[in-house]
Amino acid sequence: MKNFFGIIPARKGSKSIKDKNLVRIKKKKLIEHTLQSASRSKYLKKIFVSSDDIRILNISKNFKKMILHRRKKKISKSNSLLSEAINDVIVKFKDFIKPDDFIVLLQPTTPQRKTEDIDSAIRIFLKKYKKYNSLATISEPLNHPRELVIKKGNNFDLFLKRKKDLNRQKYFKSFFINGSIYISKVKSYKKNRTFFTKNIYYLMTDKKFSIDLNDSLEMKLIERLI
Repeated sequence: MKNFFGIIPARKGSKSIKDKNLVRIKKKKLIEHTLQSASRSKYLKKIFVSSDDIRILNISKNFKKMILHRRKKKISKSNSLLSEAINDVIVKFKDFIKPDDFIVLLQPTTPQRKTEDIDSAIRIFLKKYKKYNSLATISEPLNHPRELVIKKGNNFDLFLKRKKDLNRQKYFKSFFINGSIYISKVKSYKKNRTFFTKNIYYLMTDKKFSIDLNDSLEMKLIERLI
């Protein structure tokens, strides 16, 4: 049996919503939705909660299979990379997490993700891991990239150049990396510091996972989806 270890990154600071991981959604704090769904997984052997916030670590004690990790300040800043926090857990807990094991990243900003979603992704990866190093969930985007405009200095420009207008039905099919679930072989992540290697499997999931909690509007939408 392969060993799968969950990693839940939950930094204290947030520019969009103050104490975002502690805001209440449907009578539970945001972080609690992910803690609960992860703790009920039949595949996750242990779940590592990486946070610089003692309040989050204290909440995590109430859930099964959690191992608490006080994240260092130097990798808890707004410009810190998520890969730094993930690698920090892998290195710190090398007695638990071996090179032939797997990590499952579960970000708290997708509280609509349930235990069955986690276990389904793991079951699929168990059938794919000999060919693929990692897995990332995708879904249909809320808007098509053909309609995207980017800012260049003081000007705006189409993200994709248009040679002609098309009916929306004729747009090319596109998908969004929704950040709901990532899985990787430990040895692959240690080597590449990313889930996005050339051997990544993209798992199609429901469109509801395209909404990631970053502002008050998205919070209202997610409340309706849970």
